[in-house]
Amino acid sequence: VNSAFRVRATSAVSTRAPNIGELFQGANQTFPTGLVDPCVGVTATSTGKVAEDCRTDAGVRANIAANGKFTLTQADLQGISGFNKGNPGLKPETGRSMTFGIVFTPTLPRGMGDVQFTADYYKIRISDAINLPGRQFTLNQCYGGDRFFCKDVTRRPTAVGGNSAGALATINQASENTGGQYDEGVDITAAY
Repeated sequence: VNSAFRVRATSAVSTRAPNIGELFQGANQTFPTGLVDPCVGVTATSTGKVAEDCRTDAGVRANIAANGKFTLTQADLQGISGFNKGNPGLKPETGRSMTFGIVFTPTLPRGMGDVQFTADYYKIRISDAINLPGRQFTLNQCYGGDRFFCKDVTRRPTAVGGNSAGALATINQASENTGGQYDEGVDITAAY
C-alpha cells in the first residue's frame, strides 16, 4: 500500500503422498498400557450399541456367562500386545490453505531503531489426512462406532493361562487415511 503498510495473501492447493514408512513399515511389536476396554461391566442384559457390539464376540459372552458381567484381571490388562505396521493401501493427502496478512513498519525518529508489526490469518484444511488413529480410538470405534476398526482388534476366545476369555490379545495400529484435519488461527508478531 505504501512504504509503511503492506498486505499479503496466498491461496494454495497441496498434495502429500504417503512416505515409505507409512506404506511399508514392517510390523514391530509393542505392549500398550493405559487402555480402557469399553466392554468392561457389560452384562447379558446391558443395552446400547457398545454392549451389543461387545456381545458379538464369543470370548466376551463366555466371560459374561462365567462372571455375570465382563471383567478383566490384572494379567488381562498387562497382557495386551500389538503391532505397529505400514499400510500399502494409503491414498495421498490433499490440502487447501489460505493466508491473509498485513505488515506495518512505521518510520521512527532517527536513532530509535526499527519496529515491525505483522498479523496473519490462516486457514488450512487437509482431506484424507494420514494419521495413526491410536489404540484407544480404535477400541472405542470398534465397540460402539465404526466396525471397520475391529479388523485391528483381537480378543482371546477362551481363557488361556492367567488371561480371561474375551480379554484383549492384540490391538494393531497402522497409518490410515482419516477424515481430515483442519486448523485456523491468527499469528501476530512484533519486532523491535
